[in-house]
Amino acid sequence: MIRALEDKVYQLTYKVPVKVIPPVNGFLVLADEPILIDGGISDDETFASFEADLATLGLKPLDIKHALVTHNHLDHIGLASRLAAMNPNLKVHVHEEEWYMVNATDAEREGFRSVLASIIVSWGVPADIVDLMKEKIVKYLRLGGGIPRSQVLPYPANRKPFTVAGITLEAIHCPGHTEGLVCLWWPEKQKIFSNDHLLEDVTPNPTLYIRPRNGKRCGLADYIHSLSFIENLPIKQALPGHGLPFTEVKARIEEVRGLCYDRRRKIIENLPSPDEEPTTILELTQKIWTDLDPVSMFLASREVHGFIEMMTDEGLINVELDGDVRRLTLSRAGTRAENRQDSSFLMK
Repeated sequence: MIRALEDKVYQLTYKVPVKVIPPVNGFLVLADEPILIDGGISDDETFASFEADLATLGLKPLDIKHALVTHNHLDHIGLASRLAAMNPNLKVHVHEEEWYMVNATDAEREGFRSVLASIIVSWGVPADIVDLMKEKIVKYLRLGGGIPRSQVLPYPANRKPFTVAGITLEAIHCPGHTEGLVCLWWPEKQKIFSNDHLLEDVTPNPTLYIRPRNGKRCGLADYIHSLSFIENLPIKQALPGHGLPFTEVKARIEEVRGLCYDRRRKIIENLPSPDEEPTTILELTQKIWTDLDPVSMFLASREVHGFIEMMTDEGLINVELDGDVRRLTLSRAGTRAENRQDSSFLMK
């Protein structure tokens, strides 16, 4: 579906065949040459819809001269990978921290699966269920496609202005939802392509880093910190990866911080005390959320994983290894934190 936002800026919205992912947005900017920002998975149905939408503007896929990908998730990189396969001269901007995922061989992707499996096992998930989850992960990864290294370009240094087809943008590196996620700031229009970093009604799930980043396996700490990178821009409108454009950016950032603080408090409340039987990340997740399907349980567990990493750094949690499984209790400091209001972690 194509929707005109203003002269020469269009929102493209397509369904994603993954239950937990709502319809995804891409954006088409008709500058000196057409620019595609994100836009959907790489399957035939999505591409046919994309072709039909372009046709309403008198365009064809090969007319797209510039593709800007904000992050490597299947619903944001799929159309760019499809266009790159059609046009070997097309160059696709992707942040360098995403390249190892975007250009991965099948053997490397198998390695990624093994890393994810080891993390999931550490949550206390039984091995047979982990194998099923691995298969689902591979199935979903195929929907994103891939882009040859020769067609991938890095974004300029963080916040350095760059010009594409006559418009000037800044790529603001906001890791957390993925390692190399960027928000694209358009100073002239005071608009930001906020993709999944900031959505009006949904709080994005933090990634699991295949390669540890700053000693962390989960992007939650990076995500909370990255909110400040766009907070003080004079943004008149955010163009998100899902849902409709919105204007109250600072208010939404504060709301997201509040939701993170509430979630942290709930985790502390459900952790056993130092003298009680320890719990696992999976058991803790099941206490906080009930009746989740397997994919939603995976997403919820990796968010809990992120909070556990942060609170372990703060000395609030004791972690014991039981084979490959992490078992958790509050520390003495964590028990005291249960009874105090402390949101300073949100600003770290």
